[in-house]
Amino acid sequence: MSRRLIEPTALLAQSGRNDLVVIDTRPREAYLEAHLPDALLLPGVYDYLVTDTGPAGLQQLHHVLAELFGHAGLTGNERVVFYEE
Repeated sequence: MSRRLIEPTALLAQSGRNDLVVIDTRPREAYLEAHLPDALLLPGVYDYLVTDTGPAGLQQLHHVLAELFGHAGLTGNERVVFYEE
């Protein structure tokens, strides 16, 4: 079952926003074949396995995601939309 938080038409209507970043989480091959305009490729975002849901584990998750997003050029001030299909 697919659950959308934003419909594709609504996303395209916002495509001119400076604070909007679209992240493609599919494999590199799929991204190279076709992707949404200006989408960034970030295929490893779902690869981290949380084994500890306590404060220390969540802090580690925060660190891993902050590093991953930082390498992609994100500062935390953007509105980010992830897509995988």
